[in-house]
Amino acid sequence: NVPPGFTMGDGGGDVSDMFRMMFEQAGAAQHGGDGSFGFGQHRPARPRKGQNLLGQITLDWDDALAGVETTLRMDGGGRSREVTVRIPAGVKDGARVKIAGKGGRGGNGGPSGDVIVTVNVHAHEVYGRSGSDITLELPVTFAEAALGTKLTIPLPLGGSKRIRIHAGTSS
Repeated sequence: NVPPGFTMGDGGGDVSDMFRMMFEQAGAAQHGGDGSFGFGQHRPARPRKGQNLLGQITLDWDDALAGVETTLRMDGGGRSREVTVRIPAGVKDGARVKIAGKGGRGGNGGPSGDVIVTVNVHAHEVYGRSGSDITLELPVTFAEAALGTKLTIPLPLGGSKRIRIHAGTSS
């Protein structure tokens, strides 16, 4: 089968001429241009997202619980800059906070990268954490556990709270 508009035999052409003409016609139809199919032509580069900048911050337990805003110096892409980072209240140790669009500059009109900050939280000497709960180990005597009692405990952000230990509470 020979495509319409092509002749074989007496026209003096060979198979390579047929393919050359097919590619030229296809290129003209697709690109509306000079008939070239794009071989050897430079296509514009695609937009590229900028480099993500990675950082770390170490917080005291109280600051992690309350949330803080701080400024970090970030190095990347051959330059250094300061980025303001809002650490949300209750952030967990090892959490990652992302600041969209504040990383390295994008290429060819692409978006800027992000700043990603890993948060390290110092342990507290009294309080602990279990998931989203704040824990406190409270020593209770055998008599207090058996008979019940009321105790005043310190709250993590200041102040105190009176709690009741019910009679028969186990350790």
